[in-house]
Amino acid sequence: MAVSSARESVSDLFLGREDVGTVSSSTMAQASTTVKTGELVEDGSGDGVINDRSNALARVFEELLDAEVSMNPAKLREASRAGIPSLYRSTVYRYLLGITFVDHSREMSLERMQEKDFEQLLTAFGRIVASDGTGQRPSVKGRIMQPLASPRLHDSERTPLITRDESPFANGYRCSDRSFSSGYAAWIKFRSNLRYLPRFLGNPERRQRMECAWQALHVTSSGATPDEVENLFELALVFESVHGTARDIYFSTSSLYYLLTHHGNVLQNAQCLQRTCGTFLMLFRATNFDLYRHFVAESVTAVEWLPGMLKTLLAGRLHEEDLLRLWDVYLADALEYLSFPLHPYVCLAILEGMTEVLLECEKSGIIERLRHLPRIEAGSIIQKAISLKESVFSKDLL
Repeated sequence: MAVSSARESVSDLFLGREDVGTVSSSTMAQASTTVKTGELVEDGSGDGVINDRSNALARVFEELLDAEVSMNPAKLREASRAGIPSLYRSTVYRYLLGITFVDHSREMSLERMQEKDFEQLLTAFGRIVASDGTGQRPSVKGRIMQPLASPRLHDSERTPLITRDESPFANGYRCSDRSFSSGYAAWIKFRSNLRYLPRFLGNPERRQRMECAWQALHVTSSGATPDEVENLFELALVFESVHGTARDIYFSTSSLYYLLTHHGNVLQNAQCLQRTCGTFLMLFRATNFDLYRHFVAESVTAVEWLPGMLKTLLAGRLHEEDLLRLWDVYLADALEYLSFPLHPYVCLAILEGMTEVLLECEKSGIIERLRHLPRIEAGSIIQKAISLKESVFSKDLL
């Protein structure tokens, strides 16, 4: 996937496309406005306006995805920033994460390759289950056999079908080549937790799909620490709500996790996390000093709340509908910037919106509210985040 160096304007989205020329940039801007769940519309015309916005967005994505030869990634990214209709989100996320070819003539071969790789990962997981739980073959009379070999995915590792810029995970690349030995208990714990999550109660087929994706992730990130396993779990649950197959959940989670753990992003190492948190605290102090001072007065340390907001892009902390609207923007930026540049400013915007409430809270209440964020007007938060980012750069704070 070509990495664009500049973002197109919304109006450019439709240049040269007579069949969608009636969808103006103003319509797209309206369509991107998020309507909070539970909001009541007094007159009957409100429903029609919302439907018009939804229909406009749907037509845009339908036209982009139905291109005969090749999907235009730059236009898809720009459209995604305005919000992705749920009907198209699974397909669009696969493009944005680089796990589907933009060249339609190669899609089927890639899907077959990914399916084969995924089946091999599930087979490898069966070998882990048959072991003694440490990644080694069962002991015989106290003698430990040789460790299990790391599973080899087929020739895609040696001969990539696409360029690195598109995504290493389009070829079934693994998150790591670490052994099966560490973190085994954490994997089993989170797998067991699936049966108690409300979304899976009474839906064994859906739970089985998630379990298969989790098994594949276990194989490819078997050496993860308990904290890393928790990060993967939070990301995977988000994609479970988007995708209808275990394979797509696995590849999407792997691709996003790869980005978060590379290119200087927040999960790459302790130094990257510390630098990211330090930069955020500086911006927090500069943009919302009253709340920053209240945190200090209440002895709320950064480690008690900030890493959790930054590490997994608010997965597990925000209502699913609001989170996916934010991720539409985040993933649109993912391969273009190899990072998620708007996320810190989204967090600042959320804190600004919660300032009045948080100022009335003591330490325990602050931490609890930041772990379980309230519903947000996602569209307004995104616009506020963009304004904060522009203000920060205009004042040379970074």
